[in-house]
Amino acid sequence: ALTMSPQARPDRGGSDVPEPTAELIRAARGGDVDGWRKIHDRYRGVLKIVMRGRIPPSVRARFDTDDLLQSGFLVAFRELESYEYRGPGSFRRWLQTIMTTRLHSRLRELHAAKRDPAQERGTASQAELRSLETPSEVAASAERQTELALALGQLDELDRRIVEMKWFDKLSIPRIASELDMHPSKVSRRIVKATQEIHARLGIS
Repeated sequence: ALTMSPQARPDRGGSDVPEPTAELIRAARGGDVDGWRKIHDRYRGVLKIVMRGRIPPSVRARFDTDDLLQSGFLVAFRELESYEYRGPGSFRRWLQTIMTTRLHSRLRELHAAKRDPAQERGTASQAELRSLETPSEVAASAERQTELALALGQLDELDRRIVEMKWFDKLSIPRIASELDMHPSKVSRRIVKATQEIHARLGIS
């Protein structure tokens, strides 16, 4: 339910970033790469500053803010249909909520790994996993985020969920296996296979 005028509304929710127009959001929802690139470029800078400031100093060295933003923007692209305009600054706040959710998920995983180092033990496919370019690394640009979102949508539901838990939520293989009631080696194999499928669809050799 978009009610914005064709002109960009100013964002008065804590930054000078202009609100995207209804037309721009509609274009991005339709898979328009240029529309999503404009949204991505408009908000990336301010969100990087905000999210960097929210990472606890004690774990900041272990965080890749760019990776956090890339995964967050990917989620935002896939969930654009759920966005509703709620006044000036609402789109930035919506994006920021998504980024914060990604941050909290990563913090929980770091704390869990600290309590239980066994979560980080390798599996039979760890060497293969390390050799793969991850989806979040692939999505270094707005254009690639659009392509990646479409590629993820072509995976079966279980593979898509596993890939998201591994590469975007940063969950360990044992943690994913526990949550999905699967053997860790099976999780690893599915991650490798699904990531290779994504590479093939994106033309990555």
